[in-house]
Amino acid sequence: MNFYIKNLITYLYLIVLSPIVFLLYVYFQHYSGQHVLIGLILMILNCLIASVLSFLLLFIFKRSSQISLFKSSLIFSIVYGLTLLIIFDINPFQYHQTEIQNIKRCFLFSEIIAWSTLCILLKVTRNFE
Repeated sequence: MNFYIKNLITYLYLIVLSPIVFLLYVYFQHYSGQHVLIGLILMILNCLIASVLSFLLLFIFKRSSQISLFKSSLIFSIVYGLTLLIIFDINPFQYHQTEIQNIKRCFLFSEIIAWSTLCILLKVTRNFE
């Protein structure tokens, strides 16, 4: 399979799984629907921005070196975290008192869980390199 198609599939996996993990978290925390919807929209928007930027970085790095699926998904997760910090001004390591800020804190943690499951899946299917 083409290298870029494989990376697109891994990015789509992360784009789909991150909001699912996020929704599971807020479901068990019993947050209000209005804040959950705002958080979900921000998360999906951040995933789309991170995937576009990661694909651009992938085109740049692919010309100079060999990139594995693991490194590509790591690039996506790093770009995801940086877009949270820079564009959306969300610091997940800060303690907050309000409900919406606690929901925003879950963004990075849901991405870490999604990325970890992707790494396990890649390792099991031997597509790690």
